[in-house]
Amino acid sequence: MRRYACTAEACGWQGLLPRLPRTGARSNLSALQRRWRRWFWPVVAMTALGIATAAVVRQGVGGPPPLPVVPAGESHYGRPLEDAHPLQVRFDAELAAMQPGQPVPGLTLRQHCAWGRPGGNPYRGTVAEALQAAGLPNDVVVAVADQVRRGALSERLTIATDGIRAERTGRVFNPAGMAMTYGRSLCLGTHVNFAPGHTEPASLYEARDSKGRMHAVMVPDVCGNVTMISQGQARRDKIRLSGGRADSSGAVWLLDIPDPGGGVASGATHSVPEPGTLWGVATGLALLLWLRPRRPAPGRASSDPERP
Repeated sequence: MRRYACTAEACGWQGLLPRLPRTGARSNLSALQRRWRRWFWPVVAMTALGIATAAVVRQGVGGPPPLPVVPAGESHYGRPLEDAHPLQVRFDAELAAMQPGQPVPGLTLRQHCAWGRPGGNPYRGTVAEALQAAGLPNDVVVAVADQVRRGALSERLTIATDGIRAERTGRVFNPAGMAMTYGRSLCLGTHVNFAPGHTEPASLYEARDSKGRMHAVMVPDVCGNVTMISQGQARRDKIRLSGGRADSSGAVWLLDIPDPGGGVASGATHSVPEPGTLWGVATGLALLLWLRPRRPAPGRASSDPERP
C-alpha cells in the first residue's frame, strides 16, 4: 500500500491505495544518462580484458616458458641452462678463451629433463668430461674416472621412479634432481620418468673429496649416461641437492651442483590463476551484483505524492 493525495482543485482527498509499478522511472532519464549507463560496463569489461591480456603477455615475455608435462615412459631433453647459472658462466668463460676453429670444450649444459626411455639418447662423451661439466672437484673426477675404467664399482643399483636403491646396503638415492648426461650434454634437474613398473640396473661409483664429502656417480647399464645422484633428502645446512644423511662411517653424501630449480612436470599439474584472470572474475561478480533486481525497502515513502 501507498499513501496518495488528490492534487486537483477543490479535492482534498488522501488515503491508502495499492502501490502502482514505477514504469516511467527509466524513461525519465536524460539521453546523456542513458548513454552513460549503456557504455559504462562494456568499457569496464574491455579494460579488464586488456589488463588480463597484458599480464599474460608480460609473463610470456619476461618469465620462463611453462614446463612441459611429459607422459610416463617418455623422455624430454630439457632446455638450455640459464645464462646466470654458475656452471653456465664457467662454460661461457672457457668457450671465450678458445681459439677460433677449436672444438667446443666439454659438454653443453641443459636443465629440466625427464629420463623415460633408457637407451634413447646414449652418452657420447667421457666420464671425466661429465664430472668436469658438473663442477666436481678434480680429485673426485680423477678417482671416479679411474674406478669406471677399472670396473671398481661400489655396488649395484636398481633404478625406479620412486627411488634408486642399492642392492647390498639398501641405501636409497633420490630419483629427481639428478645431473645426467645425454649425447654431448649434461642436464641438471633430471628426474626418472619410467613407465609404471619399469626398472633399470646401474653401477654406483663413489669418491671422497679433500673436505671429506662423498660424491656418488651412477652409470646405467643400458646407456652409459654418467649421472650425479644424491642420497636421501637435503639437510638444512647443505644446498638443495645435498644428500643430507651421514652413514655409519660418518661420510656425508653430497651432490655439489647448484640446482636450477623446477623440473619437468609429470602427470597432473596444478595451475595458479593469473592476476588478470582474478581481475576478470572480480569484474564479472561486480557486474552480476549491479544487475541483480532491486527491491524497495519496506515502508519507504515517496517524497512526491502520485495521482490516484
